[in-house]
Amino acid sequence: MNEDTLKQDIVQDLDGLSPDKLKEVRDFIESLRRSQSTSSIFTEIDESIRSISDDDWEEVPADASKRLDDYLYGPSDA
Repeated sequence: MNEDTLKQDIVQDLDGLSPDKLKEVRDFIESLRRSQSTSSIFTEIDESIRSISDDDWEEVPADASKRLDDYLYGPSDA
């Protein structure tokens, strides 16, 4: 079955569904789109991290993950 035939079959199947079921189908399609885009986001993040030079990594404080708020906003008084 080719892609066009598959799409036509899906559209025909949708014609018989209630509005509630159509909403479920729409939500499912949106979740599929999000899962596809999420994987590409992680790929872009990974590529960005790999592009950081060793010299730049050396400038990151060793405790940056533990004290991130302090580095971003200054030390807290508490």
